[in-house]
Amino acid sequence: MSTSLTSAAAAVAVLPPWEAIDTVLLDMDGTLLDLHFDNHFWLEHLPQRYAEHHGISRAQADAELLPLFREHAGQLNWYCTDFWSRELNLSIRELKREVAHLIALRPDADSFLAAVRAARFDTASDSWSLSDADGPHRIRCYAAFCGDNADDA
Repeated sequence: MSTSLTSAAAAVAVLPPWEAIDTVLLDMDGTLLDLHFDNHFWLEHLPQRYAEHHGISRAQADAELLPLFREHAGQLNWYCTDFWSRELNLSIRELKREVAHLIALRPDADSFLAAVRAARFDTASDSWSLSDADGPHRIRCYAAFCGDNADDA
């Protein structure tokens, strides 16, 4: 078990009774999910497909995209596939599906999620992004969505 998840799993045992906890908040990327997918998508796949779609070079795509990424990093728009689809005139959902096979859980994330299954967790990602991460790992079965329809995935 990785160190951070070992610590988190150990903390589960010393927290108050789970029935007293309404929600567990976690950052998915890099905590539950390996960052390889995100890094590949945002730094390789999207810029390449953006260049193809707009008929520009990959270097020009990088020059246009990197300032946008910096501008929106750390803001809620960063996590919104609809925002990026509008901003870039591309279907981010379709592009993510093209490389969805790269989505992977971090070691022992499934064990950690099973330990807190009775609790809820939410994500800043829209439900589509979470359902896309579901893939073969069944993350979605642990999640509860607030104000979002997971069936729209």
